[in-house]
Amino acid sequence: MRGLTACVLVAVLALACAPSPLLVGVGPAQMTVSPNGDGLDDEAFVSYGLTREARLSAWLEDAAGQRYLLRSDELRSKGDYSLRLKGSHQPDPDLATERILPNGTYAVVVQAGDGQRQEEQRTTLIIQDADTAAPELRDVVLQRSVISPNGDAVDDDTFLSYRLTKPALVSITITSADGRTYPLTREEAKNAVEHSFRWEGTTQSQVLPNGAYVIQVLARDRAGNVIESRLPVQLVEGGTPKLEIVESRITPKAVPKGGLLQVEIRVRNTGDVVIHTSCPAPGAAYTTDTNYMGIRGDDGQVCFERAGVWRVGIGWDQADRPLPARWSLGRDLAPGEETTITGTIQVNIDRVQVVRFWAGVEQGGVGFPGGQVGITQVTVSY
Repeated sequence: MRGLTACVLVAVLALACAPSPLLVGVGPAQMTVSPNGDGLDDEAFVSYGLTREARLSAWLEDAAGQRYLLRSDELRSKGDYSLRLKGSHQPDPDLATERILPNGTYAVVVQAGDGQRQEEQRTTLIIQDADTAAPELRDVVLQRSVISPNGDAVDDDTFLSYRLTKPALVSITITSADGRTYPLTREEAKNAVEHSFRWEGTTQSQVLPNGAYVIQVLARDRAGNVIESRLPVQLVEGGTPKLEIVESRITPKAVPKGGLLQVEIRVRNTGDVVIHTSCPAPGAAYTTDTNYMGIRGDDGQVCFERAGVWRVGIGWDQADRPLPARWSLGRDLAPGEETTITGTIQVNIDRVQVVRFWAGVEQGGVGFPGGQVGITQVTVSY
């Protein structure tokens, strides 16, 4: 009798000392998903609980014992959790690709360990009507892999071209060498055709710092198949050009027909890259009947608009184009530098007694940032 009592006591003590379960409540016992993008039964959820902090792994396992990893040794605190099942797996943990698994019955294995013990529970997932045909990204090419987005119209941008083999939702991101990822586009529905995306080295209108990057195209179909393509791209000599007029003077305020206006414009490079310029030279003389296209530079070439370079100019009422009278800055300007440009305009305007003149800056191939400044009314007498 005493021996039996002692055995019972030992059993009770052993039960009292046994650790509590680490992994609890894995369920339901069976789930069905049909990952085909029709919005019906596209996903299911497995619930589980941890009674203390643990490292969690989870995978699907087919009838042949092949494992498809869902989670790998991820630290979780005590609490209740839910595992989302889409009938897919990630073939390469270093890539964002996902693949829908073939129809069949799979074991859902949830495993938890706290360093002292490891526990595992299973449930069942049935996949049916699966769409396993993943979209493909073909002929993914960058027009140029090194760009210098500084507004000089030389290698300022690049075009990414690709072809989709199946309609998909596509997004494009850029990742820096330190792992920071920036969105370039939102996820957008694209047809199975050729596509192109222009990138100017910016994200949210800000030029990214110089350095090495990876541009990533991600395509996801309605079923949940995901494919990505990555290409390296490098930014050099990047920055934002900006030229502003500090002060402009147009004098005198009254002239006879045929009289001369004196122009003086002071500008400052307020950007963070060198401002390049071109002809006509400061001091060039204009009439209200002519424009910069009638002037040749020191190289004998007509002073037409040149992509990426900057000039200052004067516009007026009834002119045949914006800023007909334009002058170079005289020299390229480094960030923070200023210079003053002068010139003359002979007023040959008929039948108008008051004419408005104004100053502005021009960036070739881009436009007239800053608009019309220093608006001056000039009275013309006859």
